[in-house]
Amino acid sequence: MMNKNIVKLFLAVITVLLSFFTFLSTRYEYSTMSGISVLLSLFFAIPIIMHSKMNIIKNKKIKLIYRIVMYVLYFVSFLIVLSLALDMVVNQTNLFIKIDNLKEKFSNLLFMTTSWLILFYSFTGFEEKESRTNFVLNIIVMVVIILVHLNYFINPNLQTIISETTVGEKALYITQNYIYFGIMYVLLIINKFIKTV
Repeated sequence: MMNKNIVKLFLAVITVLLSFFTFLSTRYEYSTMSGISVLLSLFFAIPIIMHSKMNIIKNKKIKLIYRIVMYVLYFVSFLIVLSLALDMVVNQTNLFIKIDNLKEKFSNLLFMTTSWLILFYSFTGFEEKESRTNFVLNIIVMVVIILVHLNYFINPNLQTIISETTVGEKALYITQNYIYFGIMYVLLIINKFIKTV
């Protein structure tokens, strides 16, 4: 069991670090998404982590403070997401561009936030017993994400040639898959909680 958890933790760390490194190393002045989204997504992940660990706290006074902090973080996260959505809707006139921008921004934040969650739960769940199915699903998802990133670095045809003065993504091959990576991570996290209930 310990060997399985070590393998899963190792792959989780490699996958998340590789994802963040690739994202941050391909940022430039006119990138569609700023590098700050890595920190912003960590902020979004914190109340979710707090929510999942709330039952550990037994002291009622501490639990009340904990809940207040957690709900404030949820509220602030909601306001940030709402302001991002409104900014994109107001600043664009073309409906298709609005939808495309919303999809791009939120797929990025979904993937980054779930990456933080996967990393956190891999560390905190190190001693937990895990089913074979859940272990295999985690390994498959992480290996797929690693292979997509490695393919980007190995295959020069996948590296977008972009002018430093135009808006776009240098690693479009990877960023266009963020929505799918994020959904796979969400399913892994949901599966984890279904198994622990």
